[in-house]
Amino acid sequence: MTATIAPPRPFLATDRQVADPFPVSSAPVSSAPVSSAPVSSAPVSSEYTISETAEILDMSIECLNDLIKIGLFECRQEDGERFILRSTVLEFHRTQVRREAALNELSRWDQEMGLYD
Repeated sequence: MTATIAPPRPFLATDRQVADPFPVSSAPVSSAPVSSAPVSSAPVSSEYTISETAEILDMSIECLNDLIKIGLFECRQEDGERFILRSTVLEFHRTQVRREAALNELSRWDQEMGLYD
């Protein structure tokens, strides 16, 4: 009698919740601590520069430029500076985190099944 091994359950995006690495506070301004000193409330930028985006995504500017060239990111140019929407950068980052988690899970399964010795 031969034992069969059930295939591993595929990783689902719903298996893990990915936290936003750059959360935006939704607390009302009135909940800020009271102080006699003036407080500056700078708005959160809705766009990132190319260098900021490359740093957030942990990639080189050259690699990011290649992704822009193939149309993965749309950018606008103003005074010689290029900008990418914050929402696009964060969605790409979430996708990278999910892919890495899935690859780590597959690697773990391979090791458990003895495929890597």
